[in-house]
Amino acid sequence: MLSNQSRRGAVYIGGGALLVAWLAAANTTRRPDPPAPAPSEHPRADEPDWALLQNEGTMLRERLAHAPSPSVTPRNPFSFASAPAVPSAPSRRIAAASVDVAPVAPPPLPLILMGIAEQPSASGAQRTAILGGSGDEIYMVTVGQTIAARYTVTAVGVDAIELKDLSTGGLRRLALR
Repeated sequence: MLSNQSRRGAVYIGGGALLVAWLAAANTTRRPDPPAPAPSEHPRADEPDWALLQNEGTMLRERLAHAPSPSVTPRNPFSFASAPAVPSAPSRRIAAASVDVAPVAPPPLPLILMGIAEQPSASGAQRTAILGGSGDEIYMVTVGQTIAARYTVTAVGVDAIELKDLSTGGLRRLALR
């Protein structure tokens, strides 16, 4: 009795041999060569008639003699012309009224929401947001706390935190990435 493994090996070897034989037979099939044409006394269609060819050449030269000549100043798509000069209106000086300019808000602090921790309590889940600041600064804040005397935490969600800017009153939202 043969084991299953030796039977499987025999099937693979037999199948491979059949495949090789089939491919070899398909590759070596010969077709009969077409019969050679009998020589004829008439010129073949693929052989040029020299008189006809010279006539075509003469007609081509005549057409080229009347063809337009190329432009002397060709257009260069790689160079740009200078912009036309726009006449400027005479300027009038107007005294500017003094305008109180609002102070420019400082740029936002570079904060990244690194994670959110959740502590179950009797009043619901107490969430703490972990923020990364510039350098090695790390802030662990909950709702109502202040960050770097600039932001107040207004909400801590499951995947985001909302901050209120103390200088402008604007809201900033940071989400987990």
